Amino acid sequence: VGCDRCKLWGMLQTLGIGTALRVLFHGMDDETIDEPLELSRQEAVALVNTLERFSSALVFAQSLHSKHTVEDGSEISLESGQSFSSLLIDSLTL
Repeated sequence: VGCDRCKLWGMLQTLGIGTALRVLFHGMDDETIDEPLELSRQEAVALVNTLERFSSALVFAQSLHSKHTVEDGSEISLESGQSFSSLLIDSLTL
């Protein structure tokens, strides 16, 4: 990654996803079932930032979906040979 800022965000999101998986699977084995989960400050910050990024992406996807609903209630779908990125670009230029 060329940009230091991009590298930092990538590392933060990777740490956030790893922390989310750690929280999700904590207590799955018999050895750690009674142990409390301890997160470092960096892991907690990364988890919150990653959750915010994913929730923002879901809100955007929902607004994109509602924007492409035709007035009669049917949904616009990809035509054969049309990529999702071209559909996204078309929606942004409307």
